[in-house]
Amino acid sequence: MPVETHLLMDGALHVYRRENSRFWQCATYLGSQNHRQTTKEVSLAAAKDFARD
Repeated sequence: MPVETHLLMDGALHVYRRENSRFWQCATYLGSQNHRQTTKEVSLAAAKDFARD
């Protein structure tokens, strides 16, 4: 379960960090499928940049 969540791009993109994890994850819903990936970033600003790219 995500502990901290941030919405980007009018809610189409989520950046979140799970409990007991130092890395941020990103998720989006495209083409009727959820796509999730770790950013491998500790910094929220760097994770947001990664997710936008």
